[in-house]
This record gives sequence, C-alpha cells and structure tokens, in this order.
Amino acid sequence: MTINEQREEQRRLKQMELYRVRSSQTALRYLRRISEWKQHRSELEPFYDILRNVHSEEGSIALRYGMPTIGVHCVMLPLELINAAGAVPVRLCAGNETAFQIGDGIVPKDACPLVKSVIGEASVSCVVHTNECKLTVVPITCDCKRKMAGMLSEYKKVFAIQVPADPKSDDSIRNYKAELYRLKEALERSTGNEITADSLRRAIEKQHDMQYELTRFSELKKSCPSVITGTQSIMIMNSLGYDEITAWTEKLRILNDHLESDGTPAAKANRPRILLTGSPMIFPNIKIPMLIEENGGIVVGDETCSGERALSDPVSVSEPTLDGMMQALANRYLRPCSCPTFINSQKRIYRITRILNENKADGIIYHVLRGCLVYDYEYALIEETANKLQIPVIRLETDYSEEDIEQLRIRIEAFTEVIKFAKKRKEKGE
Repeated sequence: MTINEQREEQRRLKQMELYRVRSSQTALRYLRRISEWKQHRSELEPFYDILRNVHSEEGSIALRYGMPTIGVHCVMLPLELINAAGAVPVRLCAGNETAFQIGDGIVPKDACPLVKSVIGEASVSCVVHTNECKLTVVPITCDCKRKMAGMLSEYKKVFAIQVPADPKSDDSIRNYKAELYRLKEALERSTGNEITADSLRRAIEKQHDMQYELTRFSELKKSCPSVITGTQSIMIMNSLGYDEITAWTEKLRILNDHLESDGTPAAKANRPRILLTGSPMIFPNIKIPMLIEENGGIVVGDETCSGERALSDPVSVSEPTLDGMMQALANRYLRPCSCPTFINSQKRIYRITRILNENKADGIIYHVLRGCLVYDYEYALIEETANKLQIPVIRLETDYSEEDIEQLRIRIEAFTEVIKFAKKRKEKGE
C-alpha cells in the first residue's frame, strides 16, 4: 500500500468513526428529548425502540426477522411486491446531519440535503441497515434522484424505476406496470424467492391490515383537543421504514386501542392547529415539528411523503390473478399519488384542502428542503389556496444542519402568535 493509499484509508476509517459517534448521539438526543415530553405514553416506546435500534445501536433488520431486506427510496413503490418476495422493505431516505456533511463534499453544492445524506451514508460503508440490503430500488421522480441512482450504483446494487410524469394517462399506467414487472424479476433474483399470485395476495392483505390501523390512527389525530402530537406521529411513521409490516401493524393497533380508551389530551384545545406539508422529514431531522410543538402549536396534519400520504388508499383488486394484482398495484401507486413531481398539482391541492377542513387546521407551515425545487415550485399554489381559505401560511426553508434552529424558532413563534391573535378576533366577532 502506497503512502497516499494509507492516508486515504486512515481518512476513511476516521470518517466512519465520526459518523458512528455523531449519528448515534444525534438520534439519542432527539429520542431522549421527545421521551421527556409530558405527552409521552409507554405505548410509543416500541416505535422509538425501532429508531433507536437502527440509528444508534446499529441493529440488523435482516437478522431480527430472519428475512432479506430491500432498500427503497420513495413511497411511489409497491411495498407489497417486496413483501411478496419474502423480504422486508427498508427505507433508505436519510435525515442524518453527519451524513449530509459528508455528502456535501461528494455531490454538487446545490443538491438537496436528502440526496447528500443518502450519498454520505453510502460512502462511509458502515451503516448496517443500508449495507445488508440485497437490492436498493430508486424510483426516478426528479433529476436529483436520477443522478443519485447513478452515484449509489458505485457503492451497491441499484435498480432504478422510471416513474411517469402524468398519473392520469392510461399509457402511463401501462408503462408503470411494465416497470413493476421488471422490478418483480429483479426482486426474485435478489431474494431467490418467486413472487406468485398467492404470495402477492397475502402481501396485499397484510398491507390492507396495516392501512386499516393507519386509518384508525388518522381519525384519532383529528380529535380536538389532540390525543397525540404531530412529532410523535412523524416518529411513528418513520419507524415503519425499519420494521416488518405485521409487527408494525400490531404495535399501531395497541397504540390505537390505548388512544381510543384513554383519550387524555396531548395539548390544550386552544393551541394553534398546524398542517405541516412540503418536503419529507426523515428521522432524526425532526426539528421543524418539535419546534412547532415546543413553541405553542400542535401539528394535526402531516401531508408529506414521509408521513401518511402514500398509505391511505388500499389496493383494489378486481381480478385476483397475478397480472390483475400487478395492474391494481400500478393503479394504486400512481393514480392517487399527490407527489409534486407530477405535471398537474390539482390532486395535491384538493388533498391539502380536505386535510385542512377535516383536521380543523388553523394554519399551514410549508417545509422546503434547500435545493428541493419540485416542492419549492408548489409553494405559490399552496399560498394561493391558503389565501382563498383565509388560512395563514408560512414557508420555512432549511437543511439538515441545526445552525438555523434559533432563526426557525423565532419565525415559528411569530407565526403561532399570529394565529392566536386571529382566533381571538374571530371569537370576539371582529
């Protein structure tokens, strides 16, 4: 080994150790902080344990369940296919500040923090739940994801799926169905398990069971006063990305039963009720919802792809053959999706308006990850919709760094005060 190679190896080992220490510290700090909230319930601990195991203890998901794991990078991907292949889908979208800093030296400066963090994690080669995946599936939804798929292939086995830009088109559905058949073959090669009509049917049924409990959970979130905080909800949804579906569904069922029977408020009824939308919030990057709820607000809706957006509509199978179920998956994962990468945003506006009404939200906080252009484009439409509904809205642009926390805190405090003042005026009939 040459002197330069020795230096490079030393640098790499130092970077790995730095990642391990800092990422573990960050995850534990946020877990400890939210566990100390007075709204904490013991039924939330199983979800926090999942995040602790993956982000701090470097636990193996494959060993825990005795099943191969498949990495996924977008919710526009049928988890049913992965489950039908006898594998556990693991979400590899990263929210780690240390990985973000490492990736900042690899990808272009203007790339979004999520992509920087993903590439940073891949480059250090010491992230257990990432390394053990038999295959990493990347739906191509934007230019950054397209380049990310190419860069990731330098570190691991990557399968890219082309996602159509117009979900309404029949041609788009046909093309996406063909992509799913390609994915089916790749999953079978990677896991050594054949995806049959029977295994896919069972996987769809498991997903239905999970969506039933998620629907119960969503209804509970609408209560006023709220019985669970938005930050807790976001943590729960993040944990799904690192757990086997049946095990996670049972955890959520236990929590739902407790929330229905207990009913203890997680916040006072007069707190400003906030809809949080925009770019995804991947643990441990949960500073925005925590700041909202530590400064007088309560997050009652989460319209993001890291939340409940992709999990509310069950697969509807009209023909129980393998091809019929593949057709149903193509329809389910494309037509109802409200991702801003599509050319038409009316479906997304309708969904946000519905959540605002059903969850009795008083204001909208629009979260934009710096460099995430598709979400930034959407803000003008969201602002226009909010103005028509006479609901205050604010845009918060940030990244994975914690350097802007005080600035964000000031803006969030001011926003919640505006809502409180408006509510008081409304109560007085002014």
